Amino acid sequence: MLIQEKSILNRIPKVLNARQIFLLEGIRYSANSMSLCYERLFEELNIISVDPKIANTKNESFYIIINDAWNLIDWTNRFTVLLNSLSTKDKSTPHGENISFLLKTKEFRNTLQHLEERIDEHFISLKSPMWGCISWTQFVNPKLLRGYTLMAGHARDGFLLPMNNPLGNLITPPIDHITLHSIVKRPSFHVESLNLSELYQRAQNIITKLEIDLEPQLASYHQYGGFLQDLVVSIDVVPNI
Repeated sequence: MLIQEKSILNRIPKVLNARQIFLLEGIRYSANSMSLCYERLFEELNIISVDPKIANTKNESFYIIINDAWNLIDWTNRFTVLLNSLSTKDKSTPHGENISFLLKTKEFRNTLQHLEERIDEHFISLKSPMWGCISWTQFVNPKLLRGYTLMAGHARDGFLLPMNNPLGNLITPPIDHITLHSIVKRPSFHVESLNLSELYQRAQNIITKLEIDLEPQLASYHQYGGFLQDLVVSIDVVPNI
């Protein structure tokens, strides 16, 4: 999880103003939802890398992968909106560069929100799968890297299947450079690529810096206590028969 149990984001002081509390809670949930999406996506792609036949026999793999890839886009977009309401937008700092990379998800999220419109406008003419493609690179051994691409939907003539070029890139075993390829509008519609592995790493960088910044700022408020987080309540109802 991006937000660990000991994180300051799990110890939000009660005395902060209501807007700050909502923003911090929203950031915490968005970040850990991003974690769940990426970790499940990584695990499912790694299983396929070990035995590609699984993708043909385990039909739900495609749905898990596409679902988590696009949910990662959606949660990251929410995360950046909340983060920019809380912190600096200075793009000259390393933290700002990380935020700038995460902001690329907005274009992909817009495609997700307007899928039905895009079918007649662009998917048909560009022959692109409406849910896009996922590509990744497997580190087999120091002398062999293997590329994969998973396409959501039927095969079509005239669509060039995107593949990662691993040459010159640092590859972290067992798999790396998980990339989403989809149509975006910038400025004309075309297939754009977004490295989800880098996206997740940059989100980790942002969270780490945010926690380092917040810890001393909120230290003086700890004496007032914090909120109990993430409650589950049950009620027993006995019908009067």
